[in-house]
Amino acid sequence: MCGMNTNFESVPFEKDIQDFSKEVKEHQVKNKIESIQETHVKDLLKLRLNQSQISPSQKSQAGSSVLQESDSLPDYLITESSQVKNKVEGLIGLAFSKGIEASAKEANKAGPFILDAFHDALTSKLYEELKRRGLLN
Repeated sequence: MCGMNTNFESVPFEKDIQDFSKEVKEHQVKNKIESIQETHVKDLLKLRLNQSQISPSQKSQAGSSVLQESDSLPDYLITESSQVKNKVEGLIGLAFSKGIEASAKEANKAGPFILDAFHDALTSKLYEELKRRGLLN
């Protein structure tokens, strides 16, 4: 996470992180999970993103790159073009500025590969942020 200057204090993201934190805690209690792991966060986020999807259309170019490549992207994107990497980083930045639902809609427009990469990168960032805030046991 070195060199990361993502603004986690934006209003839409704050609401999303609080709501998502509650969802994670409810899931933990309901399923008697002792310690939430990144895989749990990934499953819950995937469910949330699937609920946010809208019909695809080509239109957008989400915000500017706000994360260091090595900090934000899944390993399998290392060999991808800078355009793909920038798109995923822009979607992560959008999640932190406009909220998870807005970024999920944009990711869905970009196709399944970008959507999956966005999902993986966002999972890591959300997991790290929830841990940093002490919202996970």
